[in-house]
Amino acid sequence: MFKRSCRPWMGLLMVSVVAAFAVGIQIHSLACTSVNLRTEMSSLTRKSVSSVEEVSPYPIEAFQEVTSLLQRSYVTDISEEEAVKLNHAAIRGMLAELHDPYARFMEPEEYKSFVNEYEGYIEGIGATLEMTEALTPLTYRITRVSAKGFEAEYVSDSPLHKQYWPSITALIPGGPAEHAGLKPGDQILEIEGISTFGMNISEAAKLIRGAPGTSVALLIQREAHSKPIEFKIVRRNVYIPTVEQRVLEGDIGYLRITSFNDQTVKLTADALTELESKGIRGLVLDLRDNPGGELDVCLGVAEMFVPEGPIVYIQAKNSEPEPVFASGRARDPGLPLIVLVNQGSLSASEILAGAIQDSGVGKVIGERTFGKGLVQRTRQLTDGSAVRITTARYLTPKKREVNGRGILPDKEVEQPEGVVKPLSDEDLQAKAAIEMLKAEIALRPASPPRHGQRSAGATARKRISSRSRPAGQI
Repeated sequence: MFKRSCRPWMGLLMVSVVAAFAVGIQIHSLACTSVNLRTEMSSLTRKSVSSVEEVSPYPIEAFQEVTSLLQRSYVTDISEEEAVKLNHAAIRGMLAELHDPYARFMEPEEYKSFVNEYEGYIEGIGATLEMTEALTPLTYRITRVSAKGFEAEYVSDSPLHKQYWPSITALIPGGPAEHAGLKPGDQILEIEGISTFGMNISEAAKLIRGAPGTSVALLIQREAHSKPIEFKIVRRNVYIPTVEQRVLEGDIGYLRITSFNDQTVKLTADALTELESKGIRGLVLDLRDNPGGELDVCLGVAEMFVPEGPIVYIQAKNSEPEPVFASGRARDPGLPLIVLVNQGSLSASEILAGAIQDSGVGKVIGERTFGKGLVQRTRQLTDGSAVRITTARYLTPKKREVNGRGILPDKEVEQPEGVVKPLSDEDLQAKAAIEMLKAEIALRPASPPRHGQRSAGATARKRISSRSRPAGQI
């Protein structure tokens, strides 16, 4: 019985594992065969995953021995669903052995959400999740132990360690979460009656997301409320805005980019056009808490600010760093420019900040950035799942190492403790940027600078990502 039920999934299992070993062991260099990566990013991805024939057979044979042993001797039958889980667990194990925090495996549904986010929308409630320290810490007492585990009840004793819960940190304007009354700072205690105690961001986001038209029940702990609050929210397709713009006092433009997805280049170009039409005399580019995104999108945005020379250097496996040059179509580089960064600025946002800093077209204010100078590439597998592996590292135009070091601001400014809303009275970094711009503007002519027209960046590139997601969009 077991042999008959195993045959269909064994083939899939072996094909997937062979492919996964090819990914994990013999990743080809994605060699840069073209110096000018600006117009054809496929030069980084021209060489794909190596062929199976180039992989040593010994790991595959060992795995085959284990699967044969399961086929012959395991005490119970293994269903096709369980077989898929074993297959995915094997891939996760290989990626884990790389000790690369950015290498990851995505189930088919998770990969679908990943693609949706790149395209600029999610199926969910329209909020951002992060782990925050518990408002009301909980501990538990074991009440019954069985072969399946244990049952416990929560008690109010002080825990030995700090506790962190999935929490709402931002709401997408007009989204279901905002309409339902959720607020930043709300901590999620339960999702559909399931406790989030011990959950990570990915697990919580997976439960909250869902098909448009369906609902999700959340139990929320809100500061200054003695009892949790229940919410039932109807999911829908939610557009993810990545660009925000406004004009501040003194004709200073403010442009905030929260991530780099498929819509960001056009949105940034449109926002700059709008700001220019209002006669701005200086610009604050806010990249704080920007977790990154697609490298080609970041390059499209960088070309609007960097007039010439390299934007970034990409170093693929066994290759020398290769420059990605600016197109020469930047908007007026004479406009005074300040870039805001913090420890939540990473990956693609560090590329942009480093390019502006090294090219001399603007200054950087804030805190040292996260320090993720690595590029990831995603490959979909035959069953709809996907693997995401690190394929290259990047350096700034002056060939400064970013990974593990970050971008050091020209002027370091720390924020007050707690959550600081951008441009609020507590936002010391924005205040420092505005004061610096005002001082520079005072030394310049009163008339606003003229700007060149910039295409919305329709240059096609392969989707190569430097993104890392410490927060989850739901």
